Amino acid sequence: MTKNKMTTKAVISTAVLTLAISIVPTGNAFSNIEFGLIQAEASTATHVAKGNLNLRSGGSLKDKIILQIPKGGKIEYISGSGIWYKVKYGTTTGYVHSDYITKIETVAPETPKETSATHFAKSNVNLRTGASTKHEIMLQIPKNGKVSYISKSGIWYKVKYGTNTGYVHSDYLTKIETVAPETPKEIPATHFAKSNLNLRTGASTKHEIVLQIPKNGKVSYISKSGIWYKVKYGTKTGYVHSGYLAKIGAAEPSKYPAPSTDTPGKYVEDILIVNKKYALPSTYNPGINATAKKALDAMIADAKKQSVTLKNTSSYRSYWYQNTLYNNYVKKHGKAKADRFSARPGHSEHQTGLAFDLGGVNQAHWFEESFANTKEGKWLASNAHKYGFHLRYQKGKEDITGYMFEPWHFRYIGEANATKIKASGKTLEEYFDIPGK
Repeated sequence: MTKNKMTTKAVISTAVLTLAISIVPTGNAFSNIEFGLIQAEASTATHVAKGNLNLRSGGSLKDKIILQIPKGGKIEYISGSGIWYKVKYGTTTGYVHSDYITKIETVAPETPKETSATHFAKSNVNLRTGASTKHEIMLQIPKNGKVSYISKSGIWYKVKYGTNTGYVHSDYLTKIETVAPETPKEIPATHFAKSNLNLRTGASTKHEIVLQIPKNGKVSYISKSGIWYKVKYGTKTGYVHSGYLAKIGAAEPSKYPAPSTDTPGKYVEDILIVNKKYALPSTYNPGINATAKKALDAMIADAKKQSVTLKNTSSYRSYWYQNTLYNNYVKKHGKAKADRFSARPGHSEHQTGLAFDLGGVNQAHWFEESFANTKEGKWLASNAHKYGFHLRYQKGKEDITGYMFEPWHFRYIGEANATKIKASGKTLEEYFDIPGK
């Protein structure tokens, strides 16, 4: 090559490099969100975000936020799960609340070309992003799941499973032509959820939550493991606590359902636990819970029909009101005595808006153990569970709850929960095997 040609080539290369540098964004010219938007617009969009919207790892507010979709961001609808939609935004798949997206009526999604299923999984097999075990697991293909073969890379097959494309080890696949997989029999729906209910990977609260079954969601019963049922919900199989299911054709869901799980704090099987061990943040000030108040009003009205007059003597208390109350008791009675009947701020059930202190016509028995022997106290002990209320601090259980016997203090947990826990004769701490102090 001559010197002139080399010089000319160097000039052209420098010009091209300069042009490339000038069009590549520097610093934060594109944020991750903006880059996601560019990617998203290249896909078939069916919905648009009404405002900035969180994309979560699962269908509930408890699930982790993956990223934030900006207002106007276009997304692809995949499936619905109650009020949550599974969607794709750019290259990321997750869940968004359906209230915050709008359907694009004018754009029809492109119908994906069907690839013929050529293999099925011999057992549960991981679908990975690349052709080795070092690559990330995208999802698990269940036994007998059908996949479409695309290409081969050594002992790995590139396949399509549903809308996902990835790699699986060839040893775990069998051609459909050789052995036809057994067609699973459809199990009819036999139960419905009385309230929002966690579907778990195993028969205990220690197992991972797969998804949340919405209230009245129908499930198919498969088998029983103690108080847990193995069920099928949609395409998912897992375990639910039997106390939250009712047979289809049986009584409709309770008039007094379990309260919402939106309150921050410690939950065991959707029941909020507030005691000497578990506390609420000082910023949580919800007022009286509407569901609990409705049940309380119904209970007071029904008691009156039976010539029993109940009085609501104390209900919701804020963190700061409880702080003042507790400190006053400590000054008057000393800390050791005050701790037997008054909760420290943040540790009072009254802050949840779900707890009520009740009395009768004779105020002399208000906040006294003698209330248990009154007509009103006896009626509550026999009937409160029917309205979703649990006698929280029982006689002889101070070493468990940390509080003296309070026959006037009732906590709303829903009719189904209150009924089964009353039948057990246990406190919440005993029933769920959790610490109370």
